[in-house]
Amino acid sequence: MNIFERLLLIGILLFSTLIVSCATESGDTGDSSDSDADSDSDSDSDSDSDSDSDSDSDSDSDTDTDSDTDSDTDSDSDTDSDTDSDGDSFTSLSGSTVLNTLTDDEATQLCDEIWTYFATAISEDVFCKYKGLSYATSSSPHSDEQLIENCASSEEACLSDVAGAWTNNPGCNAPTSSCEATVADYVKCIEDIAVDFVEHVDEMSTCDDFTMALTQEVWDLKSADRLPSCILENCTIMWPPDPKNI
Repeated sequence: MNIFERLLLIGILLFSTLIVSCATESGDTGDSSDSDADSDSDSDSDSDSDSDSDSDSDSDSDTDTDSDTDSDTDSDSDTDSDTDSDGDSFTSLSGSTVLNTLTDDEATQLCDEIWTYFATAISEDVFCKYKGLSYATSSSPHSDEQLIENCASSEEACLSDVAGAWTNNPGCNAPTSSCEATVADYVKCIEDIAVDFVEHVDEMSTCDDFTMALTQEVWDLKSADRLPSCILENCTIMWPPDPKNI
């Protein structure tokens, strides 16, 4: 083999080696790219999975919160319902009980509770002021001086024994068989009577300023018509207790 053939052979070997080297590097680059792509894909998949997990967790948390809120609301609703049923009534009798179905013992209980309520809803000063004015008005005085004296003495006697003054009440009329109002209706009537009584007595003169001309305001209160809430269904002949009748 001459020198020219040897050089040609060496050139062919070098060229072949170069081609193989380039092919190998190209394959490595492709594998690396595929690996990176697979890695990115796996990363995105993990990210999506985390996102889904967070979303599910948040959704479950929100659902639980909403459920707790609904539960609290239902509980409040039940409490309100119980409160509406029992209320703050001064009697332990059920508000839905019809008056004409009360037993004798229950009617007596309700009457006692009404007068006890009046004694707590109306202050001693207001009640005894009225006692003085009422007594003086009905005592047939002959002068303003005597009127004032009678008023003051009655008011002082009341203040010295308020509990005794309240126990000297006329009691209650028993419900008639036709009375179809409920205990709750009756309670509303009694509460309104107490409020109306206090408002009228507060506007009246005191014993010190009482005159014969002012006795008419006492008579007007004594003879006042029933309050609207006291016009009970089929109970027209049943007059409710009233502190102005003591």
